[in-house]
Amino acid sequence: MIYYRSIDNIHPPILRELGFKAHPISMLGFRHDLDSLPEYRPLKGINIRSIDLTTERQKFIELARAVFDDPANQGEPVNVAHLDLTSSHPNFKPEQFLFAEAGNKPVGYILILQTELGEGLSYDIADFGVLPQWRGKGIGYTLMVYALNWIKRQKAKTALAASFSSNPANAVYWRLGFRPDPARTYNFFFKSI
Repeated sequence: MIYYRSIDNIHPPILRELGFKAHPISMLGFRHDLDSLPEYRPLKGINIRSIDLTTERQKFIELARAVFDDPANQGEPVNVAHLDLTSSHPNFKPEQFLFAEAGNKPVGYILILQTELGEGLSYDIADFGVLPQWRGKGIGYTLMVYALNWIKRQKAKTALAASFSSNPANAVYWRLGFRPDPARTYNFFFKSI
């Protein structure tokens, strides 16, 4: 199988001529200008705290696997090696990797990665999710509000995100004011060989 991703309208007809088929799922890019954010209000019974990858690596890996319970529609969790690289950066802050806990049990998480764009400091919501049995209780929304307010306090210009078009978590992005970012949106194509 060969995969290709395209952000333009020029290559798809060429790809189809070469025998590629459009995948039914695309990657949606989102952008938030951070101008208007809801105030963070703690959710009763849920604590948000930093993740310490040196001592909580396995706990994070298990949670990430459980959160991505439908990979065909949600994608895969971020690679832990990428988090190790991010956390070794001199500008890394522990608040970039967060657990949402009920009692002392992690039930969700969010990962915020720093990035530089032409317009200045920006952060990418690299990954976030909530355990299936804890969804629909406002935990994802609360994590995202917490993260966006933290990003704004860092004097960032934008917050970015990307997600499969079929991911139910996209509703949280829209509800919080993220809007499409064409530069981060693309279509998948595939061809059997």
